[in-house]
Order: sequence, then C-alpha cells, then structure tokens
Amino acid sequence: MQRLSESLLHLARTGVDLRDPKLEVVDLDGVAKDATERMRPLAESTGFGLRAEGNGGRVWADHEWLEQALLVVLGNAIQHSEHEGEVRLFAEGGAVMVEDEGAGISETDLPYVFERFYRGKRSSEGFGLGLAICKDLVERMGGSISLESKEGVGTKVKIELPEIDAGAEDTDS
Repeated sequence: MQRLSESLLHLARTGVDLRDPKLEVVDLDGVAKDATERMRPLAESTGFGLRAEGNGGRVWADHEWLEQALLVVLGNAIQHSEHEGEVRLFAEGGAVMVEDEGAGISETDLPYVFERFYRGKRSSEGFGLGLAICKDLVERMGGSISLESKEGVGTKVKIELPEIDAGAEDTDS
C-alpha cells in the first residue's frame, strides 16, 4: 500500500509517468486476482468481503500500470463502501469491473471524478488523484475506463483493454 501511495504522489508531482508504457501480452485474469489478493488484508481489516471472479483474457497492456490502476480502483471501492459490505471484481475477456455497495457518487460529482485533485463533496480522504491517474494510465495503454454510480446503491468502474486474439503469438512473455 505504501508503494501505491508513493507512486500516486510521484505521478502527481510529475504530472504523468514520463515513460512510455511497456506494452506486452498480459493475463488480465492473473493481474486482477493478484491485485485482489494484495488488497485482501485492507478489506478484511475494515470488515469487507472481497471477491474476484470471471474469466479475463489476454490483453495488450503494461503489467505494472494495469496493476496500479486496479489497486487504486479496489482501494477506492473499499474506502467508500459501507462496513461489512462486499467489493466484487469481475474479469471477462478484455474488461475488468469493480463494483462496490458504497454510498455512491452524486450526479453533481460524476462528471468530474476523473479530474485531477477533484474530491466529491462527501469525500474527506485522499488527494483526488487516483481515478485521474487510472484514466491516464489506462488510456495510454490503448484502453478506456468508465464509471457508473448511484447514490445509496454503489459504484461500478469498468476498465477495458485491447484483447489479444486466442490464436495470436505470445512473443513478449
């Protein structure tokens, strides 16, 4: 968690990670499950269930950047969920979704959630950098990130990356 915080602060100071993404064939299911396991102690310490399922495919991505994006999204879901709720990660093909049962995001705040330093009216924690950095990382890998939320119900974040055809050669792994 400290490494993630340091990375976020470094990225905020420099504007963006100045290196180009190291794109390679990545097992989305594996990265999603690893990120979930890394966040499990935090989830358990706050009374949350954390579940990963689905069947993610092989995607074209920077492994480190993808892991950072998933850790931020999972961390946000845990931070903003109601106690003893559940955070679910579901990977399918080239997409991974993280859903929580938190307070949700107001319609007023939704248009701004991916802007740097924006914190919703109810947010008293964080720097307002996580989702902005996720968006930058995901888009620089050729992917997209979207968010749906309803107050009192929860939030769903979806990251989509270019999927590798099943017959494609894996020359980078």
